[in-house]
Amino acid sequence: KTAILFHCLFLSCFLIDVYSFGVLLCEMCIQSFPDYENRERQIAQMTDQVLQDLVRRCLRSDPTERPEMKEIISTLEEFNKTL
Repeated sequence: KTAILFHCLFLSCFLIDVYSFGVLLCEMCIQSFPDYENRERQIAQMTDQVLQDLVRRCLRSDPTERPEMKEIISTLEEFNKTL
């Protein structure tokens, strides 16, 4: 039971970190503090569609639908090649 509980807690923390990363990425792109009540408007201010889509995926309300950090890193590496 303890191992299952630890795994669930670890997974929850990891998925919350993905959410926090999405908030931070949006904040950096629009150079503004996050505003939960205007989150969608803030995401829409992002000028790059790839990053905008990534932020939307990171901020999904269902944590199990958020990308894994490995996928986020891969997306950012591909994005970096286009710069």
